[in-house]
Amino acid sequence: MQKIAEASNRRFGEEAAWKKLVELITSGAERRRDWGEIERSDKTILAVSLAPLPDGATLVTFADVTDRSRIESALRDRAEALEAADRLKSDFVHHASFLFRDPLNAVQGFAELLAAGRAGEMNEKQREYVADILTASSALADVTSDLLDLAMIDSGAMRLELARVDLYELLARVSQPLRAHAKSLDIDFTLDANPEVGEVVLDPRRVRQVVFNLLSNAFKFTPRGGAITLGGTIRGDDVQIYVSDTGPGLAPEVKANAFDRFAAKSRSGQRAGAGLGLALVNRFVELHDGWVEIESAVNKGTTVRAHLPRRVSDSDIDVRKAG
Repeated sequence: MQKIAEASNRRFGEEAAWKKLVELITSGAERRRDWGEIERSDKTILAVSLAPLPDGATLVTFADVTDRSRIESALRDRAEALEAADRLKSDFVHHASFLFRDPLNAVQGFAELLAAGRAGEMNEKQREYVADILTASSALADVTSDLLDLAMIDSGAMRLELARVDLYELLARVSQPLRAHAKSLDIDFTLDANPEVGEVVLDPRRVRQVVFNLLSNAFKFTPRGGAITLGGTIRGDDVQIYVSDTGPGLAPEVKANAFDRFAAKSRSGQRAGAGLGLALVNRFVELHDGWVEIESAVNKGTTVRAHLPRRVSDSDIDVRKAG
């Protein structure tokens, strides 16, 4: 056995490994079936197994596992690279969003002063330009806010502020300011919720943001003469909040990626947004331990339904009564 080890060592290196193998075989101690893996000097990786034979000898088996080992190593390297890239992306989004906020506030502030006539009277064309600046800066502010929220969620820094709320009152508060907007667009807007639907435990601010993003998406793609419905119901411990529209619907390939950030696709010739609204909806619902589903087909409208746990019977959750 010693001669075999010496010959193997001259050819393949790893003297310490061969000595350890010889000691294991000749020591008479209890022998393990799987001894481990060793790497030869030619980079071949061998899995070594030992098995006692009836005559007291030991059968040593060497299996070439080089390909398997390399594949596992490549997969580990790829996973580590993806994690590093995701951290880098999240850090960039977080820092970039904060850097955008201050100059954006300055642009909005000065544009509002100009629109109010603080810098003197403007002609019609100048007022149009200022109105466009305010519209664009407001849209950019919304995107920046969404980016910050997503960055906080990715970093694990966002915490829900759970409170006991009346589901109907929450939905009614969100929908009330949008009724005039719907009327101006000739869209039939309906709140489908029973005033006695009951109480739930959730983060009211984040759920209002979920509902607002769903409604904003519906208004963006619903044509004049169409209809939008905001609904809410409780089935056992399942709280369901949905927004349904009669817009052009989603193609299967668009529906499959609807919750991916920056994955917005235009529909019916309309310009797509930044692709953050539904991604943020999904992340906020997941923070509540819930999930989101989409029912949609081309030319048949879209329904997005958020499922949230009711939690009112959970005694271990510290909640406050929302005013």
